[in-house]
Amino acid sequence: TGLAINQTTAVSVSTVYACVSIRSKDVARCSPRLMREDAARAEKPVTNHPVAKLLKRPNQWNTWTEFCRQMHSAYLLRGNAFAVIMRDGRGNPIALIPINPDLVILYEAPGGEIFYSVTRQGIFLNAVLKTQPLMIPEEDVFHLRNVGFNLLMGLSLISIARDSIGLALG
Repeated sequence: TGLAINQTTAVSVSTVYACVSIRSKDVARCSPRLMREDAARAEKPVTNHPVAKLLKRPNQWNTWTEFCRQMHSAYLLRGNAFAVIMRDGRGNPIALIPINPDLVILYEAPGGEIFYSVTRQGIFLNAVLKTQPLMIPEEDVFHLRNVGFNLLMGLSLISIARDSIGLALG
């Protein structure tokens, strides 16, 4: 169609917005809980682990519902959702910072290690990620990926449906 299709233009199509909104709200309604690996279904969840706290409040700006909706929307539209794992001095996770997939580039080192480069766009992201290296190691990034051909990045549904979205916009 000749129209530029990206996250912003895609969600301006009411059908795309409705589908993403409904599905992300439904997923966000699920209450995650941390269980021991060998736990039976009837056992109580683990509540005194650092990760259990993140499942209630991933960071100081988002509730679980907001975080989950943002991550699931990115997953649906871009095929990838990213959150930088912030850690305390002991290495325990203390926050999950969701990142727009358009700001992330994945790099594979010669030894097979994976690193993520996050463009620090704006004052907020610069301030929040100031303690992170420019190339963030794989263990400090929560990466939710869709089906893909290279096992490292998921396929973007916007790219797959570009023509259909462009026709709807036209």
